[in-house]
Amino acid sequence: MTDITREALLAAVSAEAGLTDTRVVRGTGKSLLVAGVTDSEPVIAKILITEDPFWVAKWQHEIDIYRSFEQERPPVRIPQLKWTNGLNALILEWIGGPPADEGRYLSRPLDPGDISALVAAVQAISTWQPSVPGSPALRAMVDYRRRIERYHRRGFFTAADFGALTQLLDRTGDRRQFGHGDLLPANVLFGPGHTCTLVDWEFGGQYLPGYDLATLYVLLGGAAPLIRQLIEGAVAASGTGPEFSINLACILVRELRIHQELNAADAARARLPGLQAEWMQGRARLHAWAGQRNRSLGLAGH
Repeated sequence: MTDITREALLAAVSAEAGLTDTRVVRGTGKSLLVAGVTDSEPVIAKILITEDPFWVAKWQHEIDIYRSFEQERPPVRIPQLKWTNGLNALILEWIGGPPADEGRYLSRPLDPGDISALVAAVQAISTWQPSVPGSPALRAMVDYRRRIERYHRRGFFTAADFGALTQLLDRTGDRRQFGHGDLLPANVLFGPGHTCTLVDWEFGGQYLPGYDLATLYVLLGGAAPLIRQLIEGAVAASGTGPEFSINLACILVRELRIHQELNAADAARARLPGLQAEWMQGRARLHAWAGQRNRSLGLAGH
């Protein structure tokens, strides 16, 4: 999409929504993030600028999610929906707090109070389930079996990995929890008094328990070891070790795939050795859980 088309789209949304004093905060090939004012209040506008069917569908889901939050809000801080055209634009409450980081991975230490607030927010989300029938927050966001099969075909999961994953997946059954689904550092805003706001809900929905914790473990835990300590404690306390190990395996392999597909000159490829080492640890965790199940069955047989 050309800059002229972007400007025209922003002008159209501004006119329809009464958005003034606009300033583009960030622009990608997918969307524009625009600061502005409506009804004398500061707001942030998100405008879809791609016609890619995948992102069009995710955008519609996010609009549905924000609308549903106006009826039934999870027990975490989420920007209030101010306006949407139901198609390609959202206007949300301005939060103003800085993100945990701008990149895909956390690159700096975080305040321990902010870390605790973030992990607590993720745990609070996982305990919430909407009561409104047909809520978009009840949609399953990951077909785990298909994803595992796909990564196995592509060689990321060995036959032994595949066996351990499918065995653990069979054990989990239909147990799912609500989750954010995309906890990149940029989607976590911190404010005074260790307040924590979660934004960008395109992937909000149902996951195996521990999906958000596994995401934080991988994307933020390397620079903030306290996150991993708190996550290990939360997983142990909730008894969701097998589910967490499945999520961790899928997320680590996804990150390996993303980084292997980067251009050879991309500086982010420097993360590959670390990701490979973390996957070796994640694989050991996965097989330990699968082996624990096999040992318990063996003892039961005697």
